[in-house]
Amino acid sequence: MKNSRRQRRWDVTNDVAPSVYFGLDRKLCGIYTLDFENGERYVGQTIDLVSRISSHRRRWDDIVAVSFVECGPEDLNDLERAMIADA
Repeated sequence: MKNSRRQRRWDVTNDVAPSVYFGLDRKLCGIYTLDFENGERYVGQTIDLVSRISSHRRRWDDIVAVSFVECGPEDLNDLERAMIADA
């Protein structure tokens, strides 16, 4: 399955809250990719992007960008697998 959905990308810093980038008006459900300073990437799924990114930032302080593609909860597993395969 080739991922044909378009991802949005934000360059992020640890001194700015995730809600500033992604908003607080609604929970965002979809697949995200974290880019780290050393070039590594991590793909994951979430039903609440702001909360999930906040959680990751408590663990890792070297996240430099977040990419995100929105989808419904029923598509999370298939889209995540496709995006990992495409990475």
